[in-house]
Amino acid sequence: MFLAALKAGAPIIPVTIRGSRPVLAPRSWHIRPGRIEVILDPPIATADWKKEQLDELVRLVRSRMQANFQGVQ
Repeated sequence: MFLAALKAGAPIIPVTIRGSRPVLAPRSWHIRPGRIEVILDPPIATADWKKEQLDELVRLVRSRMQANFQGVQ
């Protein structure tokens, strides 16, 4: 998806989902009641990024998503 965004010059919107583990446990299809938060970060423009910088772009998006988990237990 990152390469497609670069080729299209489309922005990447980091999406973080918090709180899903207690609602949908790993390896289970049983959904429990609970609260899930979906966080949409500001778009990251890709127009000035090059294919050679793809790894750096992935790290940037990942770091923005990880920041949404800071202070969350």
